[in-house]
Amino acid sequence: MAPLPPYLAGKMGEHNLHLPFWVGAICTFLAVVVLFIGRKTIHSEHRPGAHSLEEAEAITLGDD
Repeated sequence: MAPLPPYLAGKMGEHNLHLPFWVGAICTFLAVVVLFIGRKTIHSEHRPGAHSLEEAEAITLGDD
């Protein structure tokens, strides 16, 4: 599966030198659109507990 993308880019480049770059740009754009649409699913509503700040300060200062 790994040698497939360079092979396809080479075949596309034989027909039009710019085509592999356009395909890459379109794939990148589609990936950004998918991430933008699914941002609510990706975003986590994790809120640290009240003790997290004290634990962080103790670990930072070396007082385990």
